[in-house]
Amino acid sequence: MFQKIRTLSRRLKYGSLGEQATVLKQRAPLIKPRKLIRRSPLRTLSPKTEAIRQQIGNLLIANPDWNAHRDDRRDLRIDLFQELERHCHSCPGNKPRGELSIKELTNLRFAKELHTVLNVFDSFFLGCYQLKTGKTLSQSIQEKHAAKLRLAIRSVFAINSIAQRRLLASVMDPTVLHWSSIPMSRDELKRIEELREQHPAVLDLDEALALFDYLDPYSAHFIIINGGARLKAFWGIDGIAEAGQVLSVPFNRALQKLQQNEQFTDRSGIYYKGFKAQGLEYRHDKLMLDYLAEKNGIMIPPHAISTSRIASQSFARNAERDEDAELVIHTTAGIDVGLFHAALGKSLGEVILMPEPLQIKAQTSRNEAGSRPASYTAYSMKGNASAEPRWRKQHTDLKSAL
Repeated sequence: MFQKIRTLSRRLKYGSLGEQATVLKQRAPLIKPRKLIRRSPLRTLSPKTEAIRQQIGNLLIANPDWNAHRDDRRDLRIDLFQELERHCHSCPGNKPRGELSIKELTNLRFAKELHTVLNVFDSFFLGCYQLKTGKTLSQSIQEKHAAKLRLAIRSVFAINSIAQRRLLASVMDPTVLHWSSIPMSRDELKRIEELREQHPAVLDLDEALALFDYLDPYSAHFIIINGGARLKAFWGIDGIAEAGQVLSVPFNRALQKLQQNEQFTDRSGIYYKGFKAQGLEYRHDKLMLDYLAEKNGIMIPPHAISTSRIASQSFARNAERDEDAELVIHTTAGIDVGLFHAALGKSLGEVILMPEPLQIKAQTSRNEAGSRPASYTAYSMKGNASAEPRWRKQHTDLKSAL
C-alpha cells in the first residue's frame, strides 16, 4: 500500500518514467517566448538566421530590466560576428555576385545590422541611460554621460558667433542653459527671451538633449534611433526601438518643432547621403536600390535621414571613410542642424530630412578617376496622393522579384 502511494507520488512529481525522467527530459527554456515579435521580416531568412531572430526577441525584454540578458546577448553577438567572418573569408569581395544567392545576402545584411545595433546597445547605451518605465530622458541619463553631454553642448555654444549663440539659445527652453551651465549675461538673456517669443515652438530639455546626443560625433546613439527603427520596420524586431524610446521620442519631437521654424529650414533642394554598398554584408542594399532604380520604384525610410547640402562633404566622397555609394535626394526642404554642431561637424553642412516617400529615378557608376562614387538619384513624392499606393505595389513586386 505504502509502495503504491510512493510510486504514485513519484509519478506525479517526475512523470510516468519516474526519477529517470529528470535526466531524459530536456530542460524547459529559461526565457518564455516573447510576444513582441508579431511580424515576419520583409524578406525570408534561412532557418538558422530566423532562429537567431526569434532568440534575440526573447533576449530584448525588460524583465526585470534591460540588463537582465546582457550576457546572453553578448554570446549571440559573438555568434553573429563569427558568421560574418566565415562568409567574408570564404567569399572575398571581388567574387562575382552570382556566387551568393539573394537569401544569403539577406542573411548577411540582417546579421550585420543586428550585430552593430546590439553592440552599441549593450556596450554604450545601457551604460548611459537607466531605462525605467515612466522616466524621461533627463531623469534617465547617467551622470557620467550627462557630464560628457554638458561638455559637448558647451563646445557647440563656444564655436558659434554671438548672433548664432542667441538664436540657438532662443529655440530652447531656459532649462537647457541651466542644465548645461552655459554662462549668459543679463543683456544676452533679455535678447534671447525676445527672440524666443518669435519661434513657433521651442525645444524642452529632453528634446534638446536628445538632439545634441544624436549629433555628437563622439556618441554612437544615433545607431539606437536609426538602427532600432530599421530592425523594427524591416526585420520585425522591436526590442531596441522600444528601449530606445527614451531617446528617439524626444528626438523626433525636436525635429518636428524645428521643421516648423523657418530659421532652421534649408531649401537647397539637393542633398547627398553616403552609404556602404560594396561589402558582402551591404550588397543586399545595393541590389534593392538597383531594382528600384530600374523600375522607378518608391522607398519610404523608417527614420529621419542625415544628409549634407554640400556635395564635397558627402561621406562617399571622403577617401578616409568606408562609404562607397551615394544617394542624391531632391526634395523641397530639410532641417538645418548646423547650429547644433561643434567644430568637428560644423563644416559638414548637415541637413536632416524627415521620412517621406522617395522615388528612385536613376543610377550612375563610379567614374574612372574615382572622384565621384556610384550614385542613385531620388525625388521626393511629398504632396503626391498616389505615392503610398504606388509604393505598396512596388513593394510587393520587389518581394516577389527577390
